[in-house]
Amino acid sequence: MEIKFKAMVSSKSMIRDPQGGRLVKIELVEERELPPPVFYSSKDSEIAREVLPVVQQVLRTMPFRPPSSFTVPRLTLWLTEDEWDALDPKPEVGGEVTVIVSSSKVEVKV
Repeated sequence: MEIKFKAMVSSKSMIRDPQGGRLVKIELVEERELPPPVFYSSKDSEIAREVLPVVQQVLRTMPFRPPSSFTVPRLTLWLTEDEWDALDPKPEVGGEVTVIVSSSKVEVKV
């Protein structure tokens, strides 16, 4: 079986390991859509049907928008400085990658 998902590079940072070498930390996240708000009322369903369009219109006219998506941390990749230098092309923050996980390997495609 194979698991495949799109991820976004959320951060790149360089840190020192305990032996004094440098490591590059790449964090990959997946963006997911938030489900729309659910209004449920068994007794007052007629009122809910009348009020829902008004509430939706008010939300659309507000000066700020509630977030429509959220990020889920999916994978953190640690590379030595030499491994980072050997990468071509290098993933950039905000760039999209494809992660493929199978029973024998994990593959990240830029």
